[in-house]
Amino acid sequence: LSCHGSTVATTFANITLVTNPSNHFPFGSLDCNGSGCHTTSNVNAGGFKLGAASLMAPTLSVAGHTRVAAAVAGCQTCHESAPYIGMIVSSATAWGDSRPQAFDKAHPATGDCNGCHTTTPTFMTDQTGNAKPANHIPTSAPCAQCHTTAGNYAAYSVTGTHQGVTGCLSCHGSTVATTFANITCGRLQARRSEPHGAHALGGRPYQGRGRGRRLPDLSRERALHRHDREQRDRLGRLPSAGLRQGAPGDG
Repeated sequence: LSCHGSTVATTFANITLVTNPSNHFPFGSLDCNGSGCHTTSNVNAGGFKLGAASLMAPTLSVAGHTRVAAAVAGCQTCHESAPYIGMIVSSATAWGDSRPQAFDKAHPATGDCNGCHTTTPTFMTDQTGNAKPANHIPTSAPCAQCHTTAGNYAAYSVTGTHQGVTGCLSCHGSTVATTFANITCGRLQARRSEPHGAHALGGRPYQGRGRGRRLPDLSRERALHRHDREQRDRLGRLPSAGLRQGAPGDG
């Protein structure tokens, strides 16, 4: 700033230096070098000028945000309306660098950004643990991995909640499965053994035709019909003479 500061950049003999524009974001007494944006190693023409604004690759880097955050009163100094060079105003179709009320109607309308966000870009992926309820399912994933419906954090992607997960019991264990906000995880339970002769249609032994016989996993009517047919087939295969010879009362 001793040369590039806006109050001195045009005062030197035979030289006009690049300086900060009027719509540069506030930086207090911070120097350009080491800011995370500018460096003295780039002395080419236009070297101080940064690339086009981008949502996914913000002009201000992680180091730059950390440095600037210490020099301003709060994040909303810049991010309330994003009026500065290199910033993108939020719209109805995309979140940006300003408070995203048009994009996300449920977004808080007041309060500083650091209540829910860190200084690590982007806003879409840098929510802190403070944004989650105390009984949120345990996760370190970015909110947008699971909550894919803008403004509706009650809705979530089942695929997203399981992405990268290697253990089950932290959510599905019987002591915790019913304790989470907005979700009841299915509990892992030991499989119960069926009584002898029980079938899948009701889990009860079939009493009557062929007691103790396990019927196939069909509808009840089809199962009974098949059982009767098997009984008739079995009786039809018995020798007819054997039914008459030596039978009591025969003669």
